[in-house]
Amino acid sequence: MVICFSRTRPATPCGYRLPGSQLVSTRVPGSQVRTRDGKTPLKILFLLALILGNGICLLSAHELWARGASAGNAEVLLTADSLHDYARDRFNAGDYETAIFEFKRFVYFFPDHARTDGALFHIGQSYFSLGRYDAALSYYEKTVDGFPDSKFALQSRFQISRCYFRMNDPDAAMQTLYQLSKTSRKQAVKDKAFYRLAWLSLKDGRIGQARSWLDRISPAGRRTHSVTKLLAQIDELNALPRKSPFLAGVLSIIPGGGYLYCGRYQDAFIAFGLNAALMGAAYESFDNDLEVLGGVITLVDLGFYVGSIYGGIASAHKYNRAAYNQYIADIKAERFSLGISDRADTPGLLLSFTYRW
Repeated sequence: MVICFSRTRPATPCGYRLPGSQLVSTRVPGSQVRTRDGKTPLKILFLLALILGNGICLLSAHELWARGASAGNAEVLLTADSLHDYARDRFNAGDYETAIFEFKRFVYFFPDHARTDGALFHIGQSYFSLGRYDAALSYYEKTVDGFPDSKFALQSRFQISRCYFRMNDPDAAMQTLYQLSKTSRKQAVKDKAFYRLAWLSLKDGRIGQARSWLDRISPAGRRTHSVTKLLAQIDELNALPRKSPFLAGVLSIIPGGGYLYCGRYQDAFIAFGLNAALMGAAYESFDNDLEVLGGVITLVDLGFYVGSIYGGIASAHKYNRAAYNQYIADIKAERFSLGISDRADTPGLLLSFTYRW
């Protein structure tokens, strides 16, 4: 058997000849296939490039899959402190929705942690900041019930009274503070409860009751809460400009007179013009023997006339209430204080901006 290799005659393939048979071609590893002009076909080059590209893609995909699988199997360890710190960071940033979610996760995964009471309290604070006072009340109560000796329990009791007040239940708010003043053994807590009871009474217009609560504050508490100055400001309530509801009603005999007395000039003009027009229409109806129409117009005008008198009296009450509320708001605006103090639990100084409520 003779094996020959040929590189000079492309038309004659290499092979071996058997007796009585034709030439059988054989491909030698490493040999090239060329056309008659000596160039490799473009189709073969394209096919080789395609195979090579697919191989690279498969290898890349396998590598990416391996990385993803290893990343998916990686464990992320979340500690109680890191979760609590992140929730507190969101709370301080004003992102209360996220803070609620993260604090709830903290309470769920670490119910026996030493900072669980603070987490419950800050959930309540977040709801309070969002104006959801019923939900805030629920978490304040959970803080008090679950951790009665915690410092957050004391803060929660004060916040419960604020929730009731924001929910238009001042009696429940005052009852909460009163119970706190009776059960607490610390005079500072009692003084704070009496002080807030006085403010609730003032906001509700109960000036005499507010004085009685302020009188219960200890001498040290009177200095802390500036009670002497507050009492002097309460004395000035008598000097506020007031409108007499009785006089407003008398002046309303002339349609719009009560409104004019209270400074509501547009309402006075409308009331006078409307009543005058109806009176004129009723007179013309009776003058033209249209008694039924005149009677109907008279009844309508009588309704507007009585409403004008009632409106004048109500305007005087509204005027007095607005002046009172504005004065109370001005007192509260003056009771901001800027203070610097040292904290035992944190290094450095604490800069505080306090609002006395």
